[in-house]
Amino acid sequence: MPFKATNYPPNWRDEIRPAILKRDGYKCLVCGVHQRAFGYRDKNGTFVECDDHMTRWANQQGISCFTIYLSVGHTCHDTLCVNPYHLKTMCPRCHNAHDLQNRLANRKYKLKNSRYVCSGRK
Repeated sequence: MPFKATNYPPNWRDEIRPAILKRDGYKCLVCGVHQRAFGYRDKNGTFVECDDHMTRWANQQGISCFTIYLSVGHTCHDTLCVNPYHLKTMCPRCHNAHDLQNRLANRKYKLKNSRYVCSGRK
């Protein structure tokens, strides 16, 4: 999910998020990848960190490398929660996996309770 500042406490970016990243050692607590690590994911989904030599090799193989930017996830799924016990540093892949069931449930609820009718509907 994209970051929407209105869904978070005002001090999220300047105080809370940096404090949690520091507490967790700037690494994903699920898979262990570090902040700003550069590399690719192999066929098993494991992140492979690359130096210049490995980056050239990956590019020759048609493998795209990217930089990991860690996020702080809410284990309670409440974006206004600031209890450090409920906050956890995660890479985008692990954060998405953590939030998947909650997002699916929200989507079903919204669809079920929506009065929106597609304009393309006949």
